[in-house]
Amino acid sequence: MFAVIAAAMVAAVAAGCAVDEEPSSGGLVPGEPANITVFDPQVEWQVAPGALASKSRNTPYVGRVLRGRVRHTVYAGSPVVVDGVARR
Repeated sequence: MFAVIAAAMVAAVAAGCAVDEEPSSGGLVPGEPANITVFDPQVEWQVAPGALASKSRNTPYVGRVLRGRVRHTVYAGSPVVVDGVARR
């Protein structure tokens, strides 16, 4: 059941969200570089400046427990966030 709901959510969110900012944008197409984010809406985590992917470490959320977190991001076909850790 979760897989069906997740697939429907991905289809609904992905439909029409690509903007012609890049020649490779336009959705998930076999053989083309992918731009996609995997988001876990259930995970809870505490905000710590050193754990943020942003170059800026200032945030009003330090110490707060938040629900939902990006787990993986693929940009132009290359993984840039893996298991919640930025690689760039």
